[in-house]
Amino acid sequence: MKSIETIFDELDKNGDLNVIRCDIADLIIQQLERSKTLNNVAALSHLTNAVGTLNLNVHSSRQPSTAGLEICLKDLQKAIETIDRNERRFNLRIKRVEQVTYDMLIEAVRTIREISSCDSANDQHAA
Repeated sequence: MKSIETIFDELDKNGDLNVIRCDIADLIIQQLERSKTLNNVAALSHLTNAVGTLNLNVHSSRQPSTAGLEICLKDLQKAIETIDRNERRFNLRIKRVEQVTYDMLIEAVRTIREISSCDSANDQHAA
């Protein structure tokens, strides 16, 4: 699994956009798995934002596009930091975030991976 820093570097170096998107999707799934039992609204909020901006990027009418990927990575980085510290900064209830479930986010990221042909993109990148 690639780190946030490695993905940022690949983005800066204009790496293969499909591979970058797939790496981001894989990292989001990993963090969703890590956060599944934490019941941490802050992490869930950041992960929801990361999924949303990745989705917007994949469905952008102007392709290829890196629009939003840095924002996605920043939200993902914040989620990772929050999960690592098991931080519960947001004690307030956020109804919209609380309505988002782990399964909803996993399904959204899997759909993005499918649209981006991640399995074939990773196979081509490894070759």
